Amino acid sequence: MEKKIYLDYAASTPVDGRVLELMVDFYKYHWGNSAAVHSFGKYLQQVLDSARNDFAAELHAEPDGVIFTSSATESNNTVLFGLPQEKAGHIIISNIEHPSVEKAAALLQERGWEITIVKADKTGWIDPADVEQAIKAQTALVSVQYVNNELGTIQPIEAIGRICNEKGVLFHTDAAQGFGKLKIDVKACHIDFLSASSQKIYGPLGAGLLYIRPGLKLKPLLVGGGQEGGRRASTVNVPVIAGFAEAMKLYA
Repeated sequence: MEKKIYLDYAASTPVDGRVLELMVDFYKYHWGNSAAVHSFGKYLQQVLDSARNDFAAELHAEPDGVIFTSSATESNNTVLFGLPQEKAGHIIISNIEHPSVEKAAALLQERGWEITIVKADKTGWIDPADVEQAIKAQTALVSVQYVNNELGTIQPIEAIGRICNEKGVLFHTDAAQGFGKLKIDVKACHIDFLSASSQKIYGPLGAGLLYIRPGLKLKPLLVGGGQEGGRRASTVNVPVIAGFAEAMKLYA
């Protein structure tokens, strides 16, 4: 029998057995809708509240700043398409962003937004001075990934965040490759929006989160039942969120 060795851990990791066991328990015994008023729903809401607190503590954030999504891709799309301003403005991204940022920016450009792409050097590093130089009076958002998924380059997020804060520009980072592997402090780094996903840290596929600095509003990508404080409609997939939280406790 041919033996295969899996090395593509930057794309997705296997689910830890302890995480899987926890999720199976939910599927067997704790089904239901977390928005329901009966005891099944109330228990699931308590699970979500506990997970939200855990993620907030990991990010040095407030719990109400954390919402659950299906992936970092959804989180990235929510930020770029959910900017509250009605008129097209200016967005800055790097040339090594994940396609969920790159292609979202390209669609916004078709809708009249101006997009500036800051180039990384040959090591994949983004110079904060280049970001600062690209900022204009009408700049609405800077989006720079935390860690590059191909080179492993860690970006100077704190320096970029400080520049954005001083210029009054919103700052988003796709932290899918860094969350759980690096210590992230959204306040110290002046991060307004942060995306992360579960499958990078031995959690299940289909679980992600989006940090939104309290006080900021994004137009929801999904509308409907008003879950997640009206910021992301759809019945919350509690088993995978619980699995994501457990993976973070084990590996962060």
